[in-house]
Amino acid sequence: MSAKPLSNYENNPFMIGIEGLKLIFTQAKSVGIYAIVVTSVLFIFATIASIVSTIIDEMDAQAQEQSYSSSVSSLGEVGAVLAIIFVAMAVYFVVALLLFGVLEHAAATVAKGGQTTLKQSFNALIKVFPSYLWLYLLITVKVLLWSLLFIIPGIIMMNRYILSGTVFFAEGKRGNAAIRRSSELVKGGWLTTYGGTWAWNLISQGLATFVFWPGCVAVLYRQLSETTDQNQPKPPAHVLSWLLLMVPAALFVALILGVILLAIFLYMAGL
Repeated sequence: MSAKPLSNYENNPFMIGIEGLKLIFTQAKSVGIYAIVVTSVLFIFATIASIVSTIIDEMDAQAQEQSYSSSVSSLGEVGAVLAIIFVAMAVYFVVALLLFGVLEHAAATVAKGGQTTLKQSFNALIKVFPSYLWLYLLITVKVLLWSLLFIIPGIIMMNRYILSGTVFFAEGKRGNAAIRRSSELVKGGWLTTYGGTWAWNLISQGLATFVFWPGCVAVLYRQLSETTDQNQPKPPAHVLSWLLLMVPAALFVALILGVILLAIFLYMAGL
């Protein structure tokens, strides 16, 4: 006879977010406040960037109307532009991980019943940041390679690797060991993990990512590690997790069909 699942296992994706939020603001309040502040700042920057982009696009259109002649850029100029883009992307990647790593350290700490502050989580992150950076470089490469197989495998594997950062801090595993452990934990609970980490983010169109993330992964890590380590079955996914998966999938299929139908229409019109 198989063992019964844990009675406190939460599979409702929205309740995972709510319970996680309570957990963070109880055991890592300053990190929760930090998450709200970062979210607000990112929203302001995104709004400003959107306005600036619109202005630049309008100026571009006016310039093209005035003159269609353009000089051919030299290879040196192209190389310089590519180098600037590469450096900008590298800086963005590092800064994003510095901001995000604090949340994952807090998630790992509260998942194991501890308490932390923003300062403690930041100091802990700085001490191991090269290893943390390497972990996410590995995850990025792996997900990109899987995504080459028509995107869907990349999405599946990204969700399997999603607890790698929490494992990194909670269990001290590094690199591929953290990734393998995350895959082990998510096995049998893929859909609950997907729903639990993305429910509130999908509803808020990504605005709540920083706010809900640490609590969500803390709850998921705690219950998935318990069931995995005790060889207990993971309860079936909640119907809401199925809906959260089916709606984007249906929209994606509809988009593909729309593109195909448009291509057929343009081909027939050309004939």
